[in-house]
Amino acid sequence: MKKLFVILIKLRFIIIPLFCLLFIFFGYQMSFLKQQASAKIDSVLPKDDPVLIQFERAEDIFTDCDGGDTIYIAFETKDAYSNEFLSFLYSIVSGITELKNVSKTIDMFSASTVTGAKGEIRIDPFIDGDDLPLTNDEVRLIKKRIFDDPLANERLVSRNGNAAMTIVNLQPDLDDVQKEKTLNTIKNLIFKNSLEYKKSSHPLQVHYAGDLIIQQEIAHVQSSEGYIFPLMISVLVIILFILFRSVAGVIIPCAIMMISVTTTLGLKSLFGSPMTTIDPMIYALITTISVADSIHFVSAYYTPELYSGLDKRERIAAIMEHSLYPCFLTSITTATGFAAIACSSINQLKSFGLFAAAGVAAAFIYTVILVGPLISVFSGTPKKVEIRFLNNLQDKYDYAIKQVTLFLSRTVTNSAKKITAVFALFTIILLISSMLIRTGTDPYSFLKDTNRVNRWLKFVEANFGGIDTIDIILESDRTDYFKQSTPLIQTDRFIMSLAKIKGIKRTDSIVSLVKQMNRALLADPEDYRVPHSDSHVAQLMLLFEMSDDTETLYTWVNSDYSAARIRVVIDPQTEPAIIKSDIIKLIDSSGFEGSIKSTITGPALLWDHVDSVFIRGQLLSLLVSLVVISFILLLIFKSVRLGLCAIAVNIFPIICGLGFMGVFGIALSMGTVMITPIAIGIAVDDTIHFIFRYKKEIQNESAFYPAVSNVFDMLFRPIAFTSLILTAGFLSNTLSAFKPNSWFGLVSSIVIIIAMLTDLLLLPSLINLFGVNASNNATMGKKA
Repeated sequence: MKKLFVILIKLRFIIIPLFCLLFIFFGYQMSFLKQQASAKIDSVLPKDDPVLIQFERAEDIFTDCDGGDTIYIAFETKDAYSNEFLSFLYSIVSGITELKNVSKTIDMFSASTVTGAKGEIRIDPFIDGDDLPLTNDEVRLIKKRIFDDPLANERLVSRNGNAAMTIVNLQPDLDDVQKEKTLNTIKNLIFKNSLEYKKSSHPLQVHYAGDLIIQQEIAHVQSSEGYIFPLMISVLVIILFILFRSVAGVIIPCAIMMISVTTTLGLKSLFGSPMTTIDPMIYALITTISVADSIHFVSAYYTPELYSGLDKRERIAAIMEHSLYPCFLTSITTATGFAAIACSSINQLKSFGLFAAAGVAAAFIYTVILVGPLISVFSGTPKKVEIRFLNNLQDKYDYAIKQVTLFLSRTVTNSAKKITAVFALFTIILLISSMLIRTGTDPYSFLKDTNRVNRWLKFVEANFGGIDTIDIILESDRTDYFKQSTPLIQTDRFIMSLAKIKGIKRTDSIVSLVKQMNRALLADPEDYRVPHSDSHVAQLMLLFEMSDDTETLYTWVNSDYSAARIRVVIDPQTEPAIIKSDIIKLIDSSGFEGSIKSTITGPALLWDHVDSVFIRGQLLSLLVSLVVISFILLLIFKSVRLGLCAIAVNIFPIICGLGFMGVFGIALSMGTVMITPIAIGIAVDDTIHFIFRYKKEIQNESAFYPAVSNVFDMLFRPIAFTSLILTAGFLSNTLSAFKPNSWFGLVSSIVIIIAMLTDLLLLPSLINLFGVNASNNATMGKKA
């Protein structure tokens, strides 16, 4: 290999320009990289996911299943029944319904109410816009109708009358661009009308909710965080300059980092993989890992006593050969940790894992090929920039480092059992803490609680019950089944039992519609019930079919009346899986006549399913990375004892990360779910360097203490500074308002610091007790 490095150095003026062209090529490809900052369920789950298929089938059967194409708009004002507000709302609704991409709106002007005298009924909107302004008596009548209508009360107008809701359903099969354009048009329409309304000193606040809203906000948040990457680079430059105090010590790692990041993102573009919500983490990952790789080579170059007797070219080649094998192994283990994420069935995680692994491989290749030629273009003798302040501190700094390494050497030699016992105790505590981890993949949880969309959602939940829904689809193999009295009465009893389940806030169904029609037809408030006559029920359904609002009817039953839908609004603090379990038990004991097939679906359950998929993917990724990396460690060290020591050392930081998440309530989500497989891949790097150096030193020394002292003298600074650089890179993600990225950065930083401490304390302690020449270690350490 040394000859190869000599050849690379000779060809430096060819290699460096070629890689500059490669950098330009991938940079050009990056300009075609598509953005897909989507929090939609279908962007997370694979198309063949059975739960997703079930959800999409329910959307196909019914016109409104509260899917991703629904926009909730809550208008907060002083009096939602005032003529001034109603005129304002009517102008908004009229403008929205004229948009070609809007399917329908549900509000006081479009939602129907059932009225009538004995023997006849009318199905009309609650308010006719042409009748504005309303008299006081008309307002009181509308209030009563909304209050008496279970499908409208606290859905169209809040209980205290200070807010009104408009629900906008978009046309099916719109692409993301059309949806975004329509949403912006609606927002602009509301903004312009709001200005006129507020001119008359009327208070007004607009609150938006729904998947489209959160998707747009996530895209906005991530697009506004372009400063994070340059800030991270600035911090790394400062750390590198303090470490090496030379232009070469800064330029070489930064050059490797820039081409590695560009290559990774350029490859994503070439393979048609868009930037998803979690992909911005690639910047921090590839940046810090590529810099850490190159530091080992550059640090060796700035160690004058290493191969000091060779000329410039031979010395650089010898240094490259010296660091090649351990750096290759660290890159393999890190790439394995990333690649393990691709075991997930989540499309975004799979893509992230594959391209992150490719980026690590590219960073290693660039480091091996470019570092030697880049070093050779600088001065033959490593020169440091003279800075008086730093020079004055150099002696104190060197003395402090020496004292730290001496302390570590003595401690791991004389207190190995105590150190091991302390780490074992913390492992037990952290394992217990990790059991407190909860899952949370609801897209609203991706943004901080202070974000405006979360404030909007809280208002909607407080005044309109919220948007977390479960759909119960009841299907029969007979047409007109839900046109009959007995099935509807059974459904009514079932719904009344549903209301008793903890966490269910309201239920809506065809039963409410039938009861209203029966009460209106008989003109008797006491007749709010399902008729006991099949012909009576059929008459009511026919009357609704003949009205101008068949959409409302087919929201709750399909066209041949073989299927009925019950919409359940749940408390967002309640576990959807628990509610689903209670619903299943209730269905089993409901006593429906005939063969009724039930399907329980809806957005709340779908996101809950995403949680379970994340957890399974997390466990599988962790298992794969542990098995593969453990096999690599056992193979390369050619020692079962050393391999097991390395495995134990690198499991501890993972347990620490999970325990920290459990204690501080950090949920497993789209970002944090990747921490364990990535962390074990990164944490093992310093372990490999430490054990490789120890195996060389123990061959020259007769005891553990002098061997480990030499290891600390050689590796303490590279381990400390690479850990510092990795931590700084990951911490940059904590500046993100996108919580999965922010939590990922924080927890990963903690894991890296813990990994450094385990490599400096636990690893040598375990080697002392169980590793190479363990039988002679204890006594030799005390004599030292």
